[in-house]
Amino acid sequence: MSAVSANVLLVNGWADVKDHDTGRTRGAGLTLTPSPKASFTANQMSGPEQPGNDADDRGLLDLVATLKPTDRVTVGLNLEWGT
Repeated sequence: MSAVSANVLLVNGWADVKDHDTGRTRGAGLTLTPSPKASFTANQMSGPEQPGNDADDRGLLDLVATLKPTDRVTVGLNLEWGT
């Protein structure tokens, strides 16, 4: 059984309840599950999330792989890159 899921985000603020600028953060994600023993996810977010600064975007790329070689073993790999 394989599955694909996707998401799109438009958020007000990155990690704060009160936004510090007038820009919006955009994001998207994709998850592929080719089998019950493997899944792969990529998420991206970017936006001007610096106090009082709408010109300089910050970005985040998050890659996750989850592998289940046996019923008792699950291996997770995660790579994050941000600016």
